[in-house]
Amino acid sequence: LLGIIVALAAPLTYPSAFSVVWPGGGGGGIGLSDELFGPGSLSYLDLIYNRVTLPCLATTGAISGALLHVGLQPVILGRPGVPWPYLAGAVLGAVGAGLSVVYSTGVRVDVPHAREVRLDELPPSGFWSSWSAPGVTCYVEGWDSLCWLAALDEDGSVVSELRPTATSSAGARVRDGGARAAEAESLLAVAADPRLRCHSSERSAYFDGLGGAPLERKAVLRLAQSRPAAELLLTDATVLLVAGRVPPAVVQAGLEACCTTIAASPFVARRREAFHLASSWVDSMSPSSPRWDSAEAVASLMADLALRRAQLGELWRLRRGDAAGPASAEGLEGQLSGAGIDVSRALAALDELMPRAAASGAREADWRVLEAHARAEQAASRRMGGAAAFAAALALGGMAAYASQ
Repeated sequence: LLGIIVALAAPLTYPSAFSVVWPGGGGGGIGLSDELFGPGSLSYLDLIYNRVTLPCLATTGAISGALLHVGLQPVILGRPGVPWPYLAGAVLGAVGAGLSVVYSTGVRVDVPHAREVRLDELPPSGFWSSWSAPGVTCYVEGWDSLCWLAALDEDGSVVSELRPTATSSAGARVRDGGARAAEAESLLAVAADPRLRCHSSERSAYFDGLGGAPLERKAVLRLAQSRPAAELLLTDATVLLVAGRVPPAVVQAGLEACCTTIAASPFVARRREAFHLASSWVDSMSPSSPRWDSAEAVASLMADLALRRAQLGELWRLRRGDAAGPASAEGLEGQLSGAGIDVSRALAALDELMPRAAASGAREADWRVLEAHARAEQAASRRMGGAAAFAAALALGGMAAYASQ
């Protein structure tokens, strides 16, 4: 009887329950509660309390009540020979454990994706944060989502390229203007933040460790520091300049679109720290400077790539068996690697883009660039040597004057 009464009375609570679970839509939208129970909607009572559904409700309530009666009777009244606390306690323990699991996971129904996390809205990390577990849980769609990098396609457009990982191989490219690469860069910043627990799947984040451990922060930091973000773009740009498939202005436009990525790359940071290796284009890659000009920075980079184009073109010819020129293959490879060029990737790309020999006048032009660069380096070495000798002479003179006193 109680089951029948509950089944017939439960629909009367639908308007209130729906308004709590599915409230009215914001921003001019219509929520599910308004659509079903709002003014102008068909009365739901007519849909439930009619000659078809009313007997179904009563029958369902009667069957449910009978099953609950059979199940609850021994728990409430007990069984002969079984202490009542043992029987009821086991049932209450099971029900309590089930409710704990339901409600503890229910509070994490809306686990945010890492792209939805705003680091500036999180509480600042202080002294006690290093001794406590991170308080915010998020997820990314697999480790591969952190491994996308911006690259230049054969036509000079910006694409996203997936770098090799334990679960994928290199070579996957998406013509999205570098959107996935930009998102991977922001996801890495979120995953590396010590205030967060970032998981590799929504399921793992939902159960917060019960279905899988969060991403190891040290591994995320290693990935961020080893990302060849600038090297990939520099290599592709140099290859396109050597191949001559697209005008230099197109290559420059692609680099301008990725200028911020190059400036924030680990390669530029290392070159900036190694002041004796710093070049003019590295010095200009400072987005935090009030005088930052991306067009000027990329123009300086293009001037450096003119030298790399000549070096790579000559190295490619030497690797194909051409006669020796003003520079050796080993020296060219070392200079290109030091400038951030992935030599193996560049030579393989040139083999695909330039199956035949280059124009006859291209090598002579490259030789002139290489010879001018060699003379500039020799002049710089002589200036450095003269400055060192002058400093040594001043030091010796000072020591002699001090000794004569």
